Amino acid sequence: MGPTTIFPGSFVNGFLSQKLNVCFSKTIRKLVGVYGKGYGEGEIVNDALKNSVYLNASDYFVKCTAKLWVETFLDCVREWTGTFLCKGYFADVFSFKRTRFEYIDTRFYLVSKSFYSKYLASAYLNVGGERGLSLEHCFRDVILENKFSKILFNMPPVIYGVGGGTGTHYKNNLKRKIKESIRLRIVRHNRSFNSLFE
Repeated sequence: MGPTTIFPGSFVNGFLSQKLNVCFSKTIRKLVGVYGKGYGEGEIVNDALKNSVYLNASDYFVKCTAKLWVETFLDCVREWTGTFLCKGYFADVFSFKRTRFEYIDTRFYLVSKSFYSKYLASAYLNVGGERGLSLEHCFRDVILENKFSKILFNMPPVIYGVGGGTGTHYKNNLKRKIKESIRLRIVRHNRSFNSLFE
């Protein structure tokens, strides 16, 4: 499935006719080797915010990992709150164990530059360490420490493509879509987490 099957032709043609601003990051490979891909991702986003002509002229941006696309992109944009909007992953939703807010899915999110600069731009500096945190865990910690609300998508983004760091091919068959929808519905009604959605 490619972009032409997801978006109307006029959208694709309009997108393809746009000028691109390509930025090259000078991420320190040695530090990425020590701390992992999340560290590199933080460096790359910060470099883009400093050096991109288009990002400098914008108040917000959408981050989507290369080689991925979001089938439900327009639905996600309709939920935009003006600050930060992302997908959270919750563990033990279908078990008798207590449900846990495990991490933020950093493959795709919408964010204002002011929010990113204030709360997320330095999160990658906490990657690794004694707790072995990933960037996804660091983003979650920022959300919890600041007690943010209304920052999680009410409908899970449907993401396709190949993950850059792992080469994982993301497929979303009907069974997975139904499971994700039920998981989200259960979590949204959990008192411990409903403020993250509402």
